[in-house]
Amino acid sequence: MALLAYQFGEERAAVILATALTLRVTAFIIFSPFARVLADRMSRKKILYTTHFIRMGIVGCLLFVTEAWQIYVLVFLMNVFNAFFSPTYHSIFPQIV
Repeated sequence: MALLAYQFGEERAAVILATALTLRVTAFIIFSPFARVLADRMSRKKILYTTHFIRMGIVGCLLFVTEAWQIYVLVFLMNVFNAFFSPTYHSIFPQIV
C-alpha cells in the first residue's frame, strides 16, 4: 500500500498512507462489535467464506486504482469485512480445541 500511495505523488504519499491507515482502524472499531454478535447468531463457516472471498475481490480491485480516494474506499471496505472475519475466526478456536 505504501508503494501505491507513493505512485500518486512523492510529497503526498505520507498523507495518503496515514489517511488510509486511519480509515482502517476506524472501520475495525466501528464494525467489530457488531461482528461479534453476528458471529454468535449466524453460521460461522458462512461468514468466514463470504468475508474472505469479498476481501480477495477488494484486493484484486487495488490493481485498478487511479486516484487516492479509491485507495481510501477500498481500504475502508476491506477492513469492514476484516472486522467481520477476525472475531469469527477467533471464535472458532474453542470449538476446535
